[in-house]
Amino acid sequence: MMQIEQLVYLVEVNKTKSISRAAERVFVTPQNISNAIRKLEKEYGLCLLHRSSSGVALLPAGEEFVRIAEEILLKCKELEQLKPTPNEAYRFRYFQPFSINTELTSKKISEFCRKNPGYRITVSNKEQEEILEILRRDRLAGGLLLQLKKEYREEAYIDMGLEVVKTKNDRLVLFASEKLPIAKQKSTSIQEVLRHPIVRFEYLCNSVRIMDTLRRHGDPNIILSTCNGQLFWETVSSGAAVGFAMEGMSEKNAISERYHLKAVPVRSRGGDFEYVFFLLRNKKSEMSRLEQTLLLQML
Repeated sequence: MMQIEQLVYLVEVNKTKSISRAAERVFVTPQNISNAIRKLEKEYGLCLLHRSSSGVALLPAGEEFVRIAEEILLKCKELEQLKPTPNEAYRFRYFQPFSINTELTSKKISEFCRKNPGYRITVSNKEQEEILEILRRDRLAGGLLLQLKKEYREEAYIDMGLEVVKTKNDRLVLFASEKLPIAKQKSTSIQEVLRHPIVRFEYLCNSVRIMDTLRRHGDPNIILSTCNGQLFWETVSSGAAVGFAMEGMSEKNAISERYHLKAVPVRSRGGDFEYVFFLLRNKKSEMSRLEQTLLLQML
């Protein structure tokens, strides 16, 4: 049976004219989008997309399908607005992308609950676009997002009716087993990275763009793509491959100690590895001081 996510993916593909760019916008893998659209085509017996080496384009049936999909998604948003205000016991709701280290969040939430017994919180992982939509209408919610630093503009979120309450710079670094020579370097180049097998973490922020950056300098040898964080770290730890992760939000020191890894910065003039994390809430937020304190602790 058709899922709303399938319609979201198809609409994004139509907007970007690219499955990989659509995947980056909704923070899933290109394979997830391809599979979802193929299931739609099979279920309805229609050919929706023309796929070629230069990209994708809607076929006539796809154009009509997207038109109806956009109407359905609009109605879904209207239905969301009819939801009653949650019970006071669940008044604080926090959202973050799938690419954020959940262990880091869990520790902070657990510590807050220990100090404030009886206080109940809702924590959810969502796509970044969905988080923005929730924050625009929910005055009791907060969220953590990330963006390439050179593309981050606070005024863009202010125009959405949101408030940036805290920012933190972070960078994408290469993690390598302590056994590898590259781990002994203070920094490395993209050319040096390309000499090693690479494991790709699909939930990593801008995973598609990172691969595009590497391909501009050569042909990356991707031996494994996974959405499983533990598998990612264990593969890097074995020395079979190197992999990218955010330096701060991955808890570099704890990860390095647990898996015997070294974090090596990658030199780049284009700012392709510099990111900013930022906490958002509705500009007309109704959070209590206690909830504001908890939100600030998320970053």
